[in-house]
Amino acid sequence: MKRFSLLLFLLGLLILPARADQPVLRVRGTTWPGGVLFVSVETGRFTSGTWHWAGHSGALTRAPYGLRTGLAVPLDASVGGTATLRLALQDADGQACELTRKIRIDNKWRPVQYLTMSASNEAKYTDPQADREEVRVLAALRDLQPGPRWVGSFQEPSEGPRSSPFGVRRVRNGRTAGFHRGLDYADWTGAPVVAPAGGVVTLVGSDYVLLGNCVVINHGEGLTSLYLHLSQIDVREGQMVQPGQVLGAVGNTGASTGPHLHYATYFHGEPVDPDLLRAFPREWAPEIY
Repeated sequence: MKRFSLLLFLLGLLILPARADQPVLRVRGTTWPGGVLFVSVETGRFTSGTWHWAGHSGALTRAPYGLRTGLAVPLDASVGGTATLRLALQDADGQACELTRKIRIDNKWRPVQYLTMSASNEAKYTDPQADREEVRVLAALRDLQPGPRWVGSFQEPSEGPRSSPFGVRRVRNGRTAGFHRGLDYADWTGAPVVAPAGGVVTLVGSDYVLLGNCVVINHGEGLTSLYLHLSQIDVREGQMVQPGQVLGAVGNTGASTGPHLHYATYFHGEPVDPDLLRAFPREWAPEIY
């Protein structure tokens, strides 16, 4: 009889349902280089956590359903391979939990763009001052601030036609120059550049060697946007901006081959295709709708 009771007890353990507080990991988005992973953890127990992805790590942020983050698939990710997303969670009592997910990196065809640049502009890429300016810009792009500060989808920052797409492989003066990390809009000098979404201006750069006059907006949740080669800047650091608000004007400053706006978007300092921000998953950020 005792053996029979023990057997029933063990069988009961096998068929017990999963704990109600077990976190559920969901990953939405696009898995090709330059894509966005919208990561969410549905949990009522775990209140903080850290993400580990593509050699980087950072804090998860609170969401109505638990925790979340947005992550970039690196432009140089190995197509056809897999990468591991790891989340380390912690509850109020200090208890830990780890979640992992294998992400397959899909292919996306990228054209090659050939550029001819003057010797004076080419020299700007090896100017030590440009390196110092890049450090400041990268710090602003990686700055994790509360959010989200935007509502709905991102809009176009310029009415000019697009002249260079995101992610193209560039060859500059016959030498490979990596990937184009944003979108270029060809327009006349002085044409308005507007905020695509709400946020706070965290960097205003004047006459940078490579980037010219530039602006960074922090939209919260690790999402930032960058505007380069402006002829003028109409905002200041610390200023809150709304979608459609004028940031400045199209120009030809820095290492530029003609009047245009370079517009780029980033999650945690890694570039993502701006077109992917035209529609955020409602389940990932329900409060922005």
